[in-house]
This record gives sequence, structure tokens and C-alpha cells, in this order.
Amino acid sequence: MKNDKTVKLLKSEASDENLIYLCTVIEYIVRIRFENRENIVKALGKENLENLYKGIEVWSCHTYQATASIFAERGNIPYGTYDFIQRSRTNIVNPRVVGKKYALMIENLVEDEGINIIDAIYKVYSDEIIEKLIEGRLIPDRLEDDNLDICIK
Repeated sequence: MKNDKTVKLLKSEASDENLIYLCTVIEYIVRIRFENRENIVKALGKENLENLYKGIEVWSCHTYQATASIFAERGNIPYGTYDFIQRSRTNIVNPRVVGKKYALMIENLVEDEGINIIDAIYKVYSDEIIEKLIEGRLIPDRLEDDNLDICIK
């Protein structure tokens, strides 16, 4: 039996455009620095994430790529060997689509647990199962209900 909350996560749309922008920038950093998402979020740190989230009016005047480059430098994010293309079992997805998926999970976590947005970003980006779902390495229909809860919490 499917977990209704997970079905909602996979089918609903994120509504916070600032959060979608932030998550898309993180995805661009993944692609330009070849580092996994969790390491990028940790390297950026809460201050940079908050600066990006609260300053979207300014940052959104730049392209995603330009903002990603600026924040990759601010976070001193090194070039790694993480290959998101090789790890993905699906066609390569537009970074904004990935950003929307992460934003949706973060919004739902904030609503469900009542935590602040930055803590929710850390929690979602630190979840290995979510990363596998995003990359198409896990198929939600084949997971047990308990594992689906891990994707959310």
C-alpha cells in the first residue's frame, strides 16, 4: 500500500519560488563542481543558504549558472568526482525540475515538522534515499511503506 503523503510529494507542485530558485542553484552547483548535494549544502553553510533564500530578489536577476558559480566560490566548494550523469538511471533532468522536487519535499517537511526552512534544507539534502529517488535509482512503488516514511522525515 502506498503512503499517501509520498504520492502527494511526487505529484504536487512546490509553491515557494524562492525555495525553488535556491534548490535549482544547488543543483547547478552539483553539476559544475561534481560534488554530491549533501556536501554542497554543508559547504555552503546556513549563512550562505539564508543569504541566498532571503536575497532572491537580487540573486534571481542573475542566471542560475552565475548564481551557482558565485555561491560555489563563497562556499569554497572544491571540484569533486561525483558524476550525477552516470549515477542517474533516468534521462538527465533539467536542474529546475530537480530543484522543484527538492523544494516540494522541503516545503512539506517545514509544514509537517514545524522546523525552519534552512534546517529542512539540511535534512532533505542529507537523506540518501531522497537522492536515490531524485536520480531515479529507486522506484517508489517498490519500496516498503516504512522506507517511504524515511523519504519524508
